[in-house]
Parts: sequence; C-alpha cells; structure tokens
Amino acid sequence: MCGRFFFEGDLEEVIRKFAIEEVDDRSREYGEIFPSNEFPIVINKKQNILAHYRWGFSAPFLKNIIINARLETIDTKPMFKGAFKERRCVIPVSYYFEWKAEEGKKVKHKIFMKSEKHFYLAGLYGSFHDKKGEAYNGFTIITTNPLSDLAHIHDRMPLILKDDQLELWLDSTIRDIDMLKEMVKERINLPPLLVEPA
Repeated sequence: MCGRFFFEGDLEEVIRKFAIEEVDDRSREYGEIFPSNEFPIVINKKQNILAHYRWGFSAPFLKNIIINARLETIDTKPMFKGAFKERRCVIPVSYYFEWKAEEGKKVKHKIFMKSEKHFYLAGLYGSFHDKKGEAYNGFTIITTNPLSDLAHIHDRMPLILKDDQLELWLDSTIRDIDMLKEMVKERINLPPLLVEPA
C-alpha cells in the first residue's frame, strides 16, 4: 500500500529529467502529501507535461476514493484497465510512509533511497467527479509485492520505476499491456531502499 508520501525540495530536477516545457505551477513547496491532495505528476500528451492532479480515483458507487491500484489487476478491473492502456503517469517522491505494528502500536516509517534525492512511482490518471459533483483530474499509485527487505513493513509497496522504464511507461502510443507489465516487474538494479522511523 502507499497511503502517504513526501516531496522535498523544488521541481527543477524533475523538470530537467523529463525535459518538461509545460508546467502549470513550479513555485509551490509540497512536503507531506495525503490522499485527496493535489500534487504534480508527469503525463505525456505528445510531450511530457507536469500538471497538478488530485490523489484518488472516484466513482458514484464508491464510498471512498481509490488511492492505489494493484499491478496484478490493473489490466482487468474496469476502473483501471482503460487508464492502464492510455493514461499512465509518473509520480515523483522523496520518500513514502508505511506504518508497522511495534509493541502494540503502529509506528510510522519512511522508505527512501539513500543514493537518490527523488525517485519515481508508476501511476494512472483520469477525469472524475467528486461527491459534490465537481469535475477533477485524479491519479492513483500502482502497488506491487514488496521487495524482500521491505516485507517486514508491509505486504505491498508502490511500484518504483527505474530510469530506463520511465519514457516507455509514459508513452501512450504503447498499447502492449503484457509487455508493460513484464517490464515493470523487472526490479533488478533498483537502488536499495532504506527504512527508518519517521
């Protein structure tokens, strides 16, 4: 699962990495991001764009917003399969949080890469209506099975993309979903993730 994350610093590194020319607001500082917050994600519409979307998918039949999508079922569940084919995004983070039960209480931990200031999560995006009927653009974060050294924290983790996977993931002309799923399952050479109390 991924229910909260943190973005530290400014967006300039992200803008350079993805050769982004269009940014709707580069002046904000972000910090800790909660579900339903707006946050800048990278999408591709013939070029890479950094745009503020709200965290969470919605539907009239849902009581709560959907903040995560399981990698195993994104190509079959009606809420996700269209977005997986055509509306994939990347979410830049400095670290994310999980809670681990310790001595009868849940302790907040942050998971981060010592070697990288930011890393990049795979997501999906789309257009929705909130409970008030107001239209908004939203994103969800894809989760997968945890790496072995994170399994003691949680049985899920966000899907982290390697540098050589980013452009392929964003390319909406690629419709081979089986290839995409196999590609992102490949986590060899992913920089090590560290865990410490938050």
